[in-house]
Amino acid sequence: MVKKSIAVTCVRFLQHLRQTNSYRKRKGLYMKSGKGTSKHRSINYLEVELNLIDPPDGHVRMDIPERQLYELSESMKEVGLIQAILVTPVKERYEVVVGHRRYLAAKKLRWKTIKAEVKALERNEVAILRATENLQREGLSPIEEAAIYHDLYTEKGFTINMIAEKMGRAPTHVKKRMDLLKMDPEIQKAIHSGKIMLQVARILSKIDDKKELYRYLEIAVENGVTPKVALLWTDEYRKSLHYLDTHEAPTNPPNEVIIPQKYYTPCQICEGPMEYKDMNVIKVCRACYDNLIKALREGGAL
Repeated sequence: MVKKSIAVTCVRFLQHLRQTNSYRKRKGLYMKSGKGTSKHRSINYLEVELNLIDPPDGHVRMDIPERQLYELSESMKEVGLIQAILVTPVKERYEVVVGHRRYLAAKKLRWKTIKAEVKALERNEVAILRATENLQREGLSPIEEAAIYHDLYTEKGFTINMIAEKMGRAPTHVKKRMDLLKMDPEIQKAIHSGKIMLQVARILSKIDDKKELYRYLEIAVENGVTPKVALLWTDEYRKSLHYLDTHEAPTNPPNEVIIPQKYYTPCQICEGPMEYKDMNVIKVCRACYDNLIKALREGGAL
């Protein structure tokens, strides 16, 4: 009885397996080594000579930290290339679509060839695939993100709504990021390097005078600043313009009681609070700063 039950189970399993295999064959879901066949797509993997591959062509330039490239190349040296890069034929050569860092790491290792998926793509398809990969990059700055959207908008003819839909972002987010590229180049650099907050950058951008803007920006970069303090600076700037135009100090409404406020920031040495008016700035390099902190700690001041 038990043997009969096992036999029935085996027969049913084999019937299910045949049905499954038949379904997979009809749908083109079987993969062969190197090439995969499908009704909708054929994946073609080749060992392509690196000297026949060109880096991504486009206006967006992504910063790739040397440390990340070194770590990736060491990993590829140990375990090889886990995921093939994607390239598209361009005349007699190939262009990297996805996998730029893997391509650079392979060149760093002086490989002769690299495993690549070769696929003929339209330029707009290339742009979307490349933008999608770049947006997933670790440590992507707001300025780099803005440049990706801007390239799709100006060079590829995508609307803001199209970009938002393709990239899975809200249209307002895309628009705000692109607006960053309208800011002064020095502010863009500060944002890109992570030295000021976006909200602070937007507030400081309201200062039209470049000399005054750079003065406030330098303080913000060197000492850090909150949006609240940045608003005070822009207010101070507007009042100075009023005085230059009228030669009259701004008047306060009658019976207004002015309550002086104090604004504090932490001291970088003792970490105690200090008023901004009492702040002193010493311009030192990173090595001297580290030595200063070390000396203060050894002396018991920290």
